[in-house]
Amino acid sequence: MHGTCPINEFCQFAHGERELRFANDPLPSDCVNALGPVHSNYKTMPCKNFFERGNCEFAEKCSFFHDESEHRGLTDPLPL
Repeated sequence: MHGTCPINEFCQFAHGERELRFANDPLPSDCVNALGPVHSNYKTMPCKNFFERGNCEFAEKCSFFHDESEHRGLTDPLPL
């Protein structure tokens, strides 16, 4: 499908010239939380280390989910 994005404003890619940023531009305020910069896919995929080995060295700082209580959808609000 051309011209549409299923996750709209939650997408991490630019949808036109007005959304393009340069490498030195500050991150938009909605891309930063207590853990630092986050992407729209934060906690949307399972942690391979945790599910394959039973542990994750990054613990709560991991960008991937470790159980269903952490699992979020692409369009769910980012944690504060």
